[in-house]
Amino acid sequence: MTNTGPEPGRRACLAWAGGVALSGVGGASASGCADRGPAPEDVDDVSSASGVDASARDASVVLDGAAPVDAGVAAEPGDAASEAGDASAEGGRVVTLYDTYAVALYFDGTLGPKTGIVTAAQMAAGVDVPFAFWHGHGGQQHRFTVTAADLAELRERRKATVRTSVVDGHSHLLFVDPTDARWRVPGAQPLTVVI
Repeated sequence: MTNTGPEPGRRACLAWAGGVALSGVGGASASGCADRGPAPEDVDDVSSASGVDASARDASVVLDGAAPVDAGVAAEPGDAASEAGDASAEGGRVVTLYDTYAVALYFDGTLGPKTGIVTAAQMAAGVDVPFAFWHGHGGQQHRFTVTAADLAELRERRKATVRTSVVDGHSHLLFVDPTDARWRVPGAQPLTVVI
C-alpha cells in the first residue's frame, strides 16, 4: 500500500512531525497528532523521519523504514500468552514474542521516554536493527543498534541493554525487556517462534 494522500493516522502524523522538527521548522511537535485517531495497523508504507527532538519525545523512529509510534497505554501484565514462553516443541523451545518498546534511562538510572519499537518480527529475524534515539544535540541524533546478539537475548526472553552513540560528549543507556508487559506495544499481536 502506498500513501498518496494526507497522513492516514497518528503514526504518519508523528513521522511528519519528527521530520519537520529535524528540518528546523519552528514549533514542530507531535502534540497535534493526538486528534489523528488510531494509528493504522498497515503502516509499512509510511516513511519514517530520521529522528525526533525533545518536543516530540514520545515519537519513536526506527531507521529501517517502519513508522514511528507514540507512547500509549501499557498492556496489562500477567496475560497467559506472555507467560507461556517455556513450552517445548520438537526441535526447540516455543516462545511468544510481542512488539516491545525500547526505553531510555536517564543518567541517574530512572526511566526515561520510550525511544523505539523492536518488533516481534525483528526479534525473530535476528538481524541488526538501527534506530534513532529520542533526542540529539546540535542537529545530530543519538543513534543505537539493537544487534543480532541483543535480539537473541530477547528471543530467550531476557532483557537487553543497549548504549547509544556518543553525541556532545556523552551517550545514553536504554533497554528492551520482552518479559515486562508494561513495555509491550498496546495491541501488539503475539508471534510464536521456536528457538
